[in-house]
Amino acid sequence: MPTEKRCKDCGSTEIHCQMLAHWDAEEDDWVMGTPVDPPFCGDCHSFEIEDVEAD
Repeated sequence: MPTEKRCKDCGSTEIHCQMLAHWDAEEDDWVMGTPVDPPFCGDCHSFEIEDVEAD
């Protein structure tokens, strides 16, 4: 069953996370790497994020 990230406080699925990226010369593109901060809600700014089954 697919899952999605959801804010425990307001129920939003507008979840953000800052990540490091590195340049891949062969792909000529940025490659996403490791998260540098915990995910947070883009609506209420809570750090209380949970995985829930997608509808």
